[in-house]
Amino acid sequence: MAESTKYGPWVGGDDWRSWVGVSITSETATTATVKVRGWFESDAGSSTGSGNVKGWVGYGIGNGSVTWSGATNIDPFGEGTGFYFNTGTSWTINKTHAAQTVWGYADVEGQAGIYSGYKSQCYAAVTVAAKTNYAVTFNNNGGSGAPDAQTKWYGETLTLSSTTPTRTGYTFSGWNTKADGSGTNYASGGSYTGNAALTLYAKWTAVTYGITYKANGGTGSDQTQTKTYGVNATLKAANTFSRTNYTFTNWNTAANGSGTTYAAGSTYATNAALILYAQWQLTTYSVTFDANGGTGAPAAQTKNSGSALTLSSVVPTRSGYGFLGWATTQARANAGTVDYAAGGTVAAATNQNLALYAAWKVAAPTLEIVSAYRSDSSWNPADDGTSAVVTINAESQTGATLSFSVTVGSVTVTSPSATAGNTRTFHLSSAAPSADQAYAVSVTATDSNGSATKTAVIQTAWYAIDVKRGGHGIAFGKTAKDDYLADFGMGIHVDDDVDVDGDLNVAGSYNLAASDIPSLPASKVDSGTFDAARIPSLDASKVGSGTFDVARIPDLAAGKITSGTFAAARLPTVSASAQGAMTAAQYKKLAGVTYGSITITTDSTYRIDGTITFGVTYSSAPKVLVQMGASWNRNATNAERAGTLTLFVASVTTTGATLHLHNYSVSSGNAITVYWAAFGTIA
Repeated sequence: MAESTKYGPWVGGDDWRSWVGVSITSETATTATVKVRGWFESDAGSSTGSGNVKGWVGYGIGNGSVTWSGATNIDPFGEGTGFYFNTGTSWTINKTHAAQTVWGYADVEGQAGIYSGYKSQCYAAVTVAAKTNYAVTFNNNGGSGAPDAQTKWYGETLTLSSTTPTRTGYTFSGWNTKADGSGTNYASGGSYTGNAALTLYAKWTAVTYGITYKANGGTGSDQTQTKTYGVNATLKAANTFSRTNYTFTNWNTAANGSGTTYAAGSTYATNAALILYAQWQLTTYSVTFDANGGTGAPAAQTKNSGSALTLSSVVPTRSGYGFLGWATTQARANAGTVDYAAGGTVAAATNQNLALYAAWKVAAPTLEIVSAYRSDSSWNPADDGTSAVVTINAESQTGATLSFSVTVGSVTVTSPSATAGNTRTFHLSSAAPSADQAYAVSVTATDSNGSATKTAVIQTAWYAIDVKRGGHGIAFGKTAKDDYLADFGMGIHVDDDVDVDGDLNVAGSYNLAASDIPSLPASKVDSGTFDAARIPSLDASKVGSGTFDVARIPDLAAGKITSGTFAAARLPTVSASAQGAMTAAQYKKLAGVTYGSITITTDSTYRIDGTITFGVTYSSAPKVLVQMGASWNRNATNAERAGTLTLFVASVTTTGATLHLHNYSVSSGNAITVYWAAFGTIA
């Protein structure tokens, strides 16, 4: 670097002057070496003697103080001569963040003799550059609001700006020396110690949103998925969860399906968290019916998974065939194999579509009993006849030959004679049905395809009145069969009184009004007893306004009533006159009152005790009143005072009480009558 020089003024009658030269001889990033030289020039023409003049060199920074070198003795000589009194003194200058002006000084001063008091001083300047620095810049890298550039000084640690940029949908996660984040990371507000220029790029982490999937009645734990800002998410498929007997339909933001619907595997583009609930639909299966050659198959049905299904009871028809049921395949149906009956049940565990085929069998004969009645021997209808005529209508579905059997009661007539054709009449005499008995008549028609049976009833012979042979029994509306019995085969209505000397057995129901119960004097009710079962259970509505004398209610011991209960309406009204007189003891117990008196004799002691016995037991301690005079006088403490005597109730139990009599001045030997009364609920 070029040297900066300067002469000082001539002094001592223009005999001598100073000169300075300053230069930067070397420098680093942080320091500079400054060299200062001093020159002495004289035109005095003669030596002044060593030490009479001294010279110094020095430096100063800006307006700061000067640092000087050690003094140098100068021995001037002839006019026009000069020399370096200091060939160069160097100083190291520390660089700062700004350029510095460094001054080099030369100072020559007379010390003695003719030069005493003279000084020639000069100075020249050089500029020391600022410390080496580097630019640190910040790149938003897609965001905004990056901090301003910073300066990094050589050898110093730079604290990076704490200002952070922003970017919609992203979180700032620091700085990196490469835009793609593959370089060196630096934290916001972190330190940079490198001695080089630096460009930092903002690192961004996309905001993520949670997508939660809930089974909503199905099985399986909650599932989660992450949706990244600006990136579409593909929603999970339907098999995330399962639910017995249900089929997954879609996802919804509300558990009840009232929110937004999302299909499984669809795209979710919204930048927001999301909770999705599985939506379920009960799984159903179709059940179809094929008449398989017939007609009239029922309509298809729907079976809910996990629930039993009752099949339609509608039965198809096919000419000449009988319906057997439904088969799960046509082959099984044609083989006559039945899996389900009409109106049968498909089990809850059968969860599949069903195609049902009608299974057919050639039909058995058709059979109908047209009539069945008693007849005389000429086959004419007769109520008391002992023969029977049965008319049927029968037909084979395939024209096959029919055979018949007829059963009357317990007698079977095989291959009975009959008229020809589909409508046939059987004349039955060998069965000999009795006129006194009803008979079941059963007819069976059989061909090669099967058989059919129908039943009818031949009633007994009808009588208005029948007298048993010998005259010992009579029946109304039926045959008389029992001795010494009037037997009714019909209901009985009686408008007047009924007198019964013997037993009266009623198999049906009967109602008794008050007027149906005769008014019997007491003498007509003896001392006998009744079982409860022999007293009919009458509703209140069945008992009218009639009353009973007390004497008409038998005296029944508790042990004589075995079972049954009586309603209030079944208890007769008892007049007050029949209640009888009540004793005082009975009244006291009814009212809960007991009373009496005791005698307490005074003595020389201050307190005399007395004891009351109620004679009954109360459910809890009763209230007790006491007196010593002609009238009751009870205060809050159950005490009563008479002169110098004080009487009070000390304690009360459910069976008695203790009295205390305080004697203040009454002499001994006085008998005090104490009256008492107790009030409470007697147990």
